[in-house]
Amino acid sequence: MYCVTIYIHICRAYSNIPFSQSFTIVLNYDNNNNKGSILLRA
Repeated sequence: MYCVTIYIHICRAYSNIPFSQSFTIVLNYDNNNNKGSILLRA
């Protein structure tokens, strides 16, 4: 029984747009009930 959480932080800078967008993808996997979830946070 284990639970895996993976955090992926992505920061993109646009050349024609004067701001950068950063967001975090959170991947959760629980082996106990075989459920996986993907959370996208800006």
